[in-house]
Amino acid sequence: MMKIELSLLIVTLLSNHFSSGLEVVCPPRWTQWRGGCYRFINQPRKSWDDARAACNTYELSQRICPVQTAHLVSIDSQEENNFLFNWWKELREPVLRTTSQSFWTGLNDKDSEGNFKSVRGKPARYFNWMGGQPDNDGPNGEQNCVQVWKNSWNDEGKWDDMFCHAKLAFMCEFRCY
Repeated sequence: MMKIELSLLIVTLLSNHFSSGLEVVCPPRWTQWRGGCYRFINQPRKSWDDARAACNTYELSQRICPVQTAHLVSIDSQEENNFLFNWWKELREPVLRTTSQSFWTGLNDKDSEGNFKSVRGKPARYFNWMGGQPDNDGPNGEQNCVQVWKNSWNDEGKWDDMFCHAKLAFMCEFRCY
């Protein structure tokens, strides 16, 4: 009997220890979702490179998260895409339905056309392209950065490749692994 109680105590302590590692307390003005912290920055709008640099200025203490620096968001699943898109719909500026709005993600194919990677250098595992995208439009095929885009015919969180120099809102992320 004592062995069973001791085993249950050990299992309980271990599960509390490991599950507490998944609990993330986000800093003020950040939103927590499933082990990550997210922040939407609407103004000032920035180019993809400037948005990436801006996200990298946010730091967390080691006790909150082993990842010290934020980065442009990497959307890894439909569930995460839905969460971010619905959250963004609440935060973005109210505009006419016909007005386009978007925000930068961390995906890009700057190094190799068609091979989209996150700002952490990992190949993308999930895509939510709008029909006909990515199209790498422009005279020299210069659309290498990914935006989540809303316009009059798309308000579903679909993605579009865009010119990296365009100034857009952006989403930063801390992901505690």
